[in-house]
Amino acid sequence: MGYLVLLGLVFAYAVYLDGGATRWSWELCLPVIGLTGLIYWLRTRRTELAPPLEGWLLRAALLLPAYAAVQAIPLPLPVLQILSPARAELQVALSKAGAAGDFASLSVVPPVTLRHGVTLAGLLVVLLLVRELAWRWPERRWTLASPFVFVAALEAALGIAQAAEGDGAHGTYVNHNHFAGLLEMALPFAVVYAVVMTRRVLRSEKNEVCARRLRPVVKPVVGACVALSAAVLIVAGVVASQSRMGFVSALTGLAAAMVLLTIWCKQSTNHRRNALAVALAVALAGAGLALLPSEALVTRFGHLAQQDLSTDTRTKIWNETLALIAAYPVFGCGFGGYESAFLKFKSAAPMYTVDYAHNDYLQGVAELGVAGFLLAACFLVAVVRTLLRGRLSSDREERCFIIACLGAMTAILLHSITDFNLYMPANAMLLAWICGAGLGSLRYSPGGAARIVDVAPAR
Repeated sequence: MGYLVLLGLVFAYAVYLDGGATRWSWELCLPVIGLTGLIYWLRTRRTELAPPLEGWLLRAALLLPAYAAVQAIPLPLPVLQILSPARAELQVALSKAGAAGDFASLSVVPPVTLRHGVTLAGLLVVLLLVRELAWRWPERRWTLASPFVFVAALEAALGIAQAAEGDGAHGTYVNHNHFAGLLEMALPFAVVYAVVMTRRVLRSEKNEVCARRLRPVVKPVVGACVALSAAVLIVAGVVASQSRMGFVSALTGLAAAMVLLTIWCKQSTNHRRNALAVALAVALAGAGLALLPSEALVTRFGHLAQQDLSTDTRTKIWNETLALIAAYPVFGCGFGGYESAFLKFKSAAPMYTVDYAHNDYLQGVAELGVAGFLLAACFLVAVVRTLLRGRLSSDREERCFIIACLGAMTAILLHSITDFNLYMPANAMLLAWICGAGLGSLRYSPGGAARIVDVAPAR
């Protein structure tokens, strides 16, 4: 329990300080994360650790921080000309000006790339540590989600208060889109947990619990009420944020969770019923899109419909990012090097600094190149693929928890198309947390065979 509390405090601290956007605030969090992971692995016997992740899944995760380190290694100019001609050309220009030597890294800003590599290592520690706790705590898996749902509910309440005072709802974040990104990841957990607790109450009533045995019913009733209250707060916070993509992503993630709940929990092989469940979820999402938005959010959607995309600043940035990708296609300009490398191609927003592409995928390809981006993509695809096999579980609540994880991942991966949510350390930490919780909750191997282990209680 102590490890979970410590991780929750680190996450809350990162969220409180602009989502970890300020360099010093996140750099205070990283040593605590590393120390927490180190203490856990030193104090835990090897026989009590969770089984290793599937081979290539783990290798992809471990290679990401190493890849960032490789980008920062100085290379001879002839080697650099082969691996990254654009970077070599830049180095030659600097050498002629007397500002550089005959060695240079693949990254245009090696110190920033190393710092981002350390962040990746910290996120990997979060994923693995939460996975360990989920594996050793199978009967209390929902406890793992309680810290970030609680933080999201508090952020939503703060955002609603800001909106009531006439300010834009952004919580403790600078950007309202990143605020919405946090809330949309927590929303499926609040809603699915409320469904699970409601089902427990209904099952107890079906078993005709008498007045002397009301105690087993009180806990799920309270849990359902608290979870529903958190869900209502979070939805209201997303609406108050006036983030168009945040609102769409939140509803999409929730709709995905509802579809999976209907199909997985019923274990139905009736394709007509499954199709009806999908249609119903889509209809509910459509109703949400029509009924939930505030007048201000509807106005923002209206502006989007009237906007000429060819003159939109964000669209121009995306087009110019494609030119940056073409210049550094294989190994990228270096993790965190987007702002520096983009200057050569930048014409959009001439009076402003463009430090993000407002699209995590485009920026990921630009900074990591095709080689590094494929590593990250393979890892995420493998996580989703593994979680989807949770339908094989005979434990209904295990399936429900994995469904919440998939709904949250759907929301943030959709939102990343138009924003840079995963470059916010707190939001990236939450995604790593959710991936680790989902992977640790699986009691079945990807092949579907049951893993029977003696799980020691977490300290």
